[in-house]
Amino acid sequence: TDQLIANKNYLSELYYQTKQLPKAEQSGNEVITLSQKIGYDLYIWETYYRFGLMYREKKDLEKSKDFLKKAVEILEKMRNSVTGGEEAKKLFSSNESKLKVYGTLIDVLFEKNDIEEALSFMQQYNLAEMQDKFKNLEIQYQDKKKQANTERSKEIKTDLLAKKQELQEQLQKSEKEQDKTKIESLKKVISVKEEEYLNFVYGESALNSYQKQLANLRKKKKDIPANMAVISYFMAAQDLYIIVATQNNISGKKVKVRKSDLDDIVTAIRNSIVVKKQGVRGNPLDLTQEEARRQEP
Repeated sequence: TDQLIANKNYLSELYYQTKQLPKAEQSGNEVITLSQKIGYDLYIWETYYRFGLMYREKKDLEKSKDFLKKAVEILEKMRNSVTGGEEAKKLFSSNESKLKVYGTLIDVLFEKNDIEEALSFMQQYNLAEMQDKFKNLEIQYQDKKKQANTERSKEIKTDLLAKKQELQEQLQKSEKEQDKTKIESLKKVISVKEEEYLNFVYGESALNSYQKQLANLRKKKKDIPANMAVISYFMAAQDLYIIVATQNNISGKKVKVRKSDLDDIVTAIRNSIVVKKQGVRGNPLDLTQEEARRQEP
């Protein structure tokens, strides 16, 4: 079944790339149906992402946003459970897939002029990136309650992965061999344990966290001092998104600049600072060509 889903996903992408959109949508819907039937998320996010691109090309930004948000939800769900074998591990070993999904969603929200929701997803992405960087550290808390919660979260995750594996094995059997009662029981246990695990990690369901972030943002704007502004950034592959929030206003700017170019500039600035601090004579930072390379919309 896994290979069948992979093949359907490949066909959907092929049809999309060759502009055969009805066939791309049909194959994509088959990916979703088959994946949901066996509880397999690895290719669903790609399908939702592809649908988001398709509806964006049709100028239906609302449907595009909805599908892209679904892709984000699946990615976050997978990131926190990391099921799906070696392919899932490869997916989350780099942030390329997450970056393109979040980047496209944020771009659509900018296009819709929904800057507050765009900021919410920018914060969600940055938080997830920070958690990914620190999750493999073996942190020992002096606070006994925090340490106990950390140990408990590990136990829940281990048990959750075992239950998901057991469910996968049942669903991959033929209809006659499946134990329907056991399947329903496992689904209920997994649902409860997923929520329990996410509560330990985040204090709330990660799949709904952006809604609370958005509500909190609207409340916190009132706490920004009148003479201050909060600036947030999101660097996609080809664009830099900048959002400025004040007590009474929020606005966004999209700057056309490649991530690789911006990385080079930041590295040059850091090196220039290090050279200055160490009292070493070095070449001054040259940004004379930057304005020509950058084309703002």
